[in-house]
Amino acid sequence: MRRKLAVLAAVPAVVFGSLAAVPAQASGATITVHPGQSIQAAVDRAAPGTTIVLAAGTYRQSVLIRKDRLTIRGEGNRTVLMPPAKLPKNVCTTDFLGGHGAAFCVFAKKLDAAQNVVTRVFDTKISDLQVRGFDGMGIVAFGGSGFVVHDVTAIHDGDYGIARFNTVGGAVYDNVVRNNNEAGIYVGDTAMANAIVRDNDATGNELGLFVRHSRYVKVFGNRSWGNCQGLLILDDGQAGGAGNVAAWDNDLNRNNNFCAANAEHPPLQGGGLLVLGGTKNVLRDNTVLGNVGKQFNSGGIVLVSAGMFHGANAAWNTVADNEAFGNSPADLRWDGLGAGNRFLDNNCRTSMPAGLCN
Repeated sequence: MRRKLAVLAAVPAVVFGSLAAVPAQASGATITVHPGQSIQAAVDRAAPGTTIVLAAGTYRQSVLIRKDRLTIRGEGNRTVLMPPAKLPKNVCTTDFLGGHGAAFCVFAKKLDAAQNVVTRVFDTKISDLQVRGFDGMGIVAFGGSGFVVHDVTAIHDGDYGIARFNTVGGAVYDNVVRNNNEAGIYVGDTAMANAIVRDNDATGNELGLFVRHSRYVKVFGNRSWGNCQGLLILDDGQAGGAGNVAAWDNDLNRNNNFCAANAEHPPLQGGGLLVLGGTKNVLRDNTVLGNVGKQFNSGGIVLVSAGMFHGANAAWNTVADNEAFGNSPADLRWDGLGAGNRFLDNNCRTSMPAGLCN
């Protein structure tokens, strides 16, 4: 559930030399790329403000983006990116992803010696295409600002389907994330994320939606079902914690897949909405039905300490006006730790401890 950074130096992208190049274009122009041509070459030659249109077909490529205001748009599920036979060697594949690839990697233009972002990549927009089968991630940003991904299908990726690390602003919306080995959609490592995650459909992932070590995220209108955990907000012990998440109008139902324990977490099953040590979250008007299991995360809406992840107790959270039924071991669960947690007007039948339901 955690991507460790090992960025040593910013190195230039490697262009797929065997693919046909695309001529340089001016800002505000549109470049059309066809199967057999290089998306990376189009990105490298594009001026900020360019729209790159990917024609229908299959592209076995992995693309690095380190310039501002690029829009990349396909033709829906008729435009498919899959891993190339050999990944390009660049700062994203070699250092950040540890030898694994991504269909698109937006990476900070400059880092300092301590690997902190110095210069962000602004206003990348990726939409209307499918990414599948990457050992790393489908689409990922590290050190972005105004990063937007919408109408993308991300399937069978080794880590996250769509992920953003140390990235501020922007939105992830109207996407389908399915059968990714870790989270379908991930927001992490951003104290002031100011991010929107809305109207996505997540199924068959380990975690449908995952917010870790981040604050000020709006999560609404999503459908997360058939995962091992529907929505997770996690404080992993890093400075600043996690929280200030507003989660409303999400359907978090029947997340009853079983995920075995690994080096990062115990077994997972039957979790609707889990807050592990987060603070000042507002969880309101969600529908949480039929999440059943016997693991630490199991139940409808669960607030517990993040001690096992070196985090703090869940505190100052508001759980209000949710509908939670048919969850086991309970519709609402709280371990009793952490100050200021409030349970208000929730429509449910069972709670641990008793008395939390309306």
